Amino acid sequence: MLSGNSNRKRVELPYGRGILTLDVPAQAHVLCAGNRAPIDEIQPRISAALEKPVSGKRFAEWVQGAERVLIIVPDGTRNAHTAEVLSVVLNGLNACSVSDDRIRVLIAYGVHQRMDAIETRSLLGDEIVSRIEVVHHDAYDSSGLVHLGETVRGTPIVLNKLAVEADRVILVGAIVPHYFAGFTGGRKSLCPGAAGFETIAANHKLTIHPDASVGLHRCCRTAILTGNPVHEDLLEAAKMVRNVFLINLVLGATGVVEVVAGDMVEAHEYGCAMARDVMCVGIDKTGDVVVASCGGYPADIDLVQAHKALRHAREAVRDGGRILFVAECAAGVGSRYIERWLEYTEPAEIAKRIRTEYTLNAQTAYSLKTIARGTTVFMKSELPQAIVRYIGCRSVMGWSERLENIIGEISPKDRVYVIANAAHSVPMLARDRQKTR
Repeated sequence: MLSGNSNRKRVELPYGRGILTLDVPAQAHVLCAGNRAPIDEIQPRISAALEKPVSGKRFAEWVQGAERVLIIVPDGTRNAHTAEVLSVVLNGLNACSVSDDRIRVLIAYGVHQRMDAIETRSLLGDEIVSRIEVVHHDAYDSSGLVHLGETVRGTPIVLNKLAVEADRVILVGAIVPHYFAGFTGGRKSLCPGAAGFETIAANHKLTIHPDASVGLHRCCRTAILTGNPVHEDLLEAAKMVRNVFLINLVLGATGVVEVVAGDMVEAHEYGCAMARDVMCVGIDKTGDVVVASCGGYPADIDLVQAHKALRHAREAVRDGGRILFVAECAAGVGSRYIERWLEYTEPAEIAKRIRTEYTLNAQTAYSLKTIARGTTVFMKSELPQAIVRYIGCRSVMGWSERLENIIGEISPKDRVYVIANAAHSVPMLARDRQKTR
């Protein structure tokens, strides 16, 4: 949202659950993805998608004969309108004579921190928590996991037992850009969402290019699935689970734009194609200054999540340019593994050690360091100043509503971009956008 006069513009930047107001030069271009209006009422669209899936059987036909149904949902770091989706799905299951006692909900954390009882109720809703057994996935608890073999890339396939033992598995989630898996949603509910730690670590290490001089794999990028080793490895692992039905929301910068359902692979690919068109914003040249907000909670809940929006902001700024990045990060860095990697000063040091000492989120630290090395990043957050300094950014203490008071003078000739929802808006030059198709 923006307002102003001929000389200045005022923009609103989501920050956690609140808003920061900023006064920017009149030449600023406000970038917002989305050539489709958001859906007003989600639940009727969910019902329609179940009745007419992208591919495969109608939901009611697919459910027939089910004895043990597992619904896998994302944790609180993902905005998937989970309670609304579950309400429709549970009603559909009950209508097909599947009683509540034959249904379980598995919260797919991957290696994210487990939610407490209050957070769980906030995510799922009081009615669902009181009706359905809710299980919290634990990637470190071997008693709840089963080994199913290896992928062709050597990744051990270790998944939650409930997903393997259920005779029907429903994946609930959302499709948004992901900086190394291409897109979220689909196979990610199972792997890494319901996978063991060793599976997640081995898969994420595929972000590193075999050639030590390259750094991150060139195909492990936002909106790219073809040739992406992380995506292909995740998909191979997820296919080990039988009888899977997908229900994914396609998110735009201003809300849900579509619901896709059906076959895990085909429905997800359809949703990704739609997301690519909705979320990619064409630019003719990179800017000198970029102001970017993640879009608020939960996209800026912690540094690991917020980094994805910063990655998108980097696509819009020239080498040597300036970024004002607004991300609350109320939950801190979001990973027990990332801080040791942030202590390295040079991206090259991480690139060298990452091949022999890899831990989760090493690639996130490398990406953060690379962004900070190529641009000047001013970061408004609740992170400790030491962490912001480790990243290579400059902490914004307090808040001034005038952009120049934060980042310095701006020439009338400077190209300025503002991205109020950078988690769901991906700036792309025309030549780069063509590569994602």
